[in-house]
Amino acid sequence: MVIGHKQILDFFEKATENNTLSHAYCFSGVDRIGKKTVAKQIASNLLKKDFKKLETSLDFIYLTRVIDEKTGKLKKDLSVLQIRELRSQLQMMSWGDGYKVVVIDESENLSEKASNALLKILEEPGEKTIFFLISRHVEFLLETIRSRCQTFHLAPLSDKELEKGLVALNYNQKQIEEILPYVNGRVGLAIDLLDNEDLFNDLKKTVKDCNSLISMPVYERFEFLNKYLGGKKEEARGKEDLKKDIDFWILEIRRVILEKISKEKQDNIKIKQLGLLLDEMQKAKKLVSKNINPKLLIENLFLN
Repeated sequence: MVIGHKQILDFFEKATENNTLSHAYCFSGVDRIGKKTVAKQIASNLLKKDFKKLETSLDFIYLTRVIDEKTGKLKKDLSVLQIRELRSQLQMMSWGDGYKVVVIDESENLSEKASNALLKILEEPGEKTIFFLISRHVEFLLETIRSRCQTFHLAPLSDKELEKGLVALNYNQKQIEEILPYVNGRVGLAIDLLDNEDLFNDLKKTVKDCNSLISMPVYERFEFLNKYLGGKKEEARGKEDLKKDIDFWILEIRRVILEKISKEKQDNIKIKQLGLLLDEMQKAKKLVSKNINPKLLIENLFLN
């Protein structure tokens, strides 16, 4: 079941009925907003396959980063080999004599060679082949790829819409109300928190740490950050932890800004400062995926 994003689903339903589907679409938006779920629901409709059994369809192809067998860690990029294998799969006839649907998750992580190989496929797409590129940072996609996609930005859901959807999925009302202030309309994050109490506890601790850092004088931040960064000695793991923490910090700063804006007597100076911090956190979130030392990144963020 897809929660929210009804306008996008309605668009694709009408486009399918009118036979006006394009060959390539890009769904952009923040993490865990429902981009991949919406794409899979559309694929389910096009292939006339139950959503829960979609992965078993030979006409559905899902690509994402894979584990490196040598290191046991998630690879940094989607490789050119994956795109070459995709090309081979697409050259085969559709098993259902209908659509073939390709969903490429984290498409901003396509390597340069993979991007160029995908571009060649998009330039000559097969009949009834539909691509969905899922991306947090659509600006990182090759411009020539973006130009061949119709882009939809998925916005956060309202608390009311999200709550209604979660209730329909039989989640506990009290638990829903507890997590709503933390998720900023992200349906995927809401479900993750409801399904994983440890993750919710981690989020609350990270939010508490963020608020402490903001209010601390600079000299106290040094000691705090040394302890925080000391637990992230393995760089790859440290980057993944940092991505998660920055995401939680962004959610909290947004919540605090909205809370201050809603007050009758606004602290405009504080709101502006928080807005600048939010901008820096957004930049940091993009940079953490690059080849940048997590320790230097987080120190720069909170010490400057």
